Amino acid sequence: MLEFRGNVYRVPFFTKPMTLAPNTYLLKFKKSIIEDFIYQLMLRTEFKNKLLSMVGSSTLKAINKSNLRSIKIFIPNPKEQQIIANCLSAADELIEAQTQKIEALQEHKKGLLQQLFPNHNP
Repeated sequence: MLEFRGNVYRVPFFTKPMTLAPNTYLLKFKKSIIEDFIYQLMLRTEFKNKLLSMVGSSTLKAINKSNLRSIKIFIPNPKEQQIIANCLSAADELIEAQTQKIEALQEHKKGLLQQLFPNHNP
């Protein structure tokens, strides 16, 4: 079974030129496309599976530009794209906040364990 190791990232807007890593693609869209909508769409397992189905059987598993360009997706009107993107981005923010709370609680627990069960070295 092929394991998908690729990730989708949003690069902040830079006014200076930048260099992309090998096997990285920068996507540019028409003005009618909301980038947050496409970002959320590309995070879906179904999208990744579609890409994986196009990967050749070479030693180095790679997705080429023509594979990426050949994927057909439904794009709603810009207003609907924005609503969907806002909803999913808000959910991402809640998940991130909860993740940070869990990490803080795990650190707190670790501290409690150290206080309650100190190492006794003779």
